Amino acid sequence: MKAISIMVTLVLFFNGLQAKTYTIGSGKWTDPRLWENEYIGSTIKAGDVVIIKGHVTLTTPLIVEGTLQVEKGASIMGMKDLNVAQSGHFANSGITVVRNIVNEGSIRNNCVMEAMTNIQNNSVIENNHNMLAGNNFKSAGGNAYGRGGRIYANNSASVSASTDLGLGVNVYSIKRE
Repeated sequence: MKAISIMVTLVLFFNGLQAKTYTIGSGKWTDPRLWENEYIGSTIKAGDVVIIKGHVTLTTPLIVEGTLQVEKGASIMGMKDLNVAQSGHFANSGITVVRNIVNEGSIRNNCVMEAMTNIQNNSVIENNHNMLAGNNFKSAGGNAYGRGGRIYANNSASVSASTDLGLGVNVYSIKRE
């Protein structure tokens, strides 16, 4: 039993040593020069942190298992999907515009976040500003709260009975006939 305990502790310790923080400026996500020749690929691994301080063009679908932060005045944009995994955290204080957003982890939006098509929430969104779904917003068992945040959907907005919408969040559906 003691040997198993020691082994688990060592594995967790060495995994922690491998976690990295990347601070990136402006450019294409897939350009190794943006990453100082240490391109991380299309998955931000659990424990890793990516901080965007410039304007990044998303050129590949992105999976966030660790943490992705868009700083104030920065942006991430592109016709690719943003998937926040169960272990993932996305903090947006800048501008985010992507094709689809699927949330299984946690999202904190403090500025403008837009999915050109759909936003699917299955976990927690703290929306303190504006969030826009170009087509549909769907919250299936997730929670959406915030301080005066607004969620807009150009087609439909739907929430399941198990979804908890906080008092500070307004949801608007703008369906055109």
